Amino acid sequence: MRLQKPIQEALRYADAMGQVKEATAVSLSEGISAPRPQLVIIKVKEVSDLQVRYGNIANIAPFFYYQFFTCPAFTSETGTGADHAFNEPQTYDILFDTGFKNYLQTQHLEIDFIDDQDA
Repeated sequence: MRLQKPIQEALRYADAMGQVKEATAVSLSEGISAPRPQLVIIKVKEVSDLQVRYGNIANIAPFFYYQFFTCPAFTSETGTGADHAFNEPQTYDILFDTGFKNYLQTQHLEIDFIDDQDA
């Protein structure tokens, strides 16, 4: 898998613009503006040439699962076949603060593909 636009590049840009800050509670009524969340989109486009250890490849029913940052876990719809196009982009409003920066520097986004026929 690869990212269409590397998230590290977006983080470097946010750092350069001074947008990566320690998240703090800020009162907007005092005329102080809080940092705005940035939109992060995760979209798994397709899988191809999937293999199974046991069972019949013709009956494969793939789906995927991942956990991104502090957002709820996502499970896709179940597909059919060893080659399947997914169309389920997930959008997340993420505050590019030091907590998110630390997450990007220390964690990897793991996407697990599972065969529903084997479950």
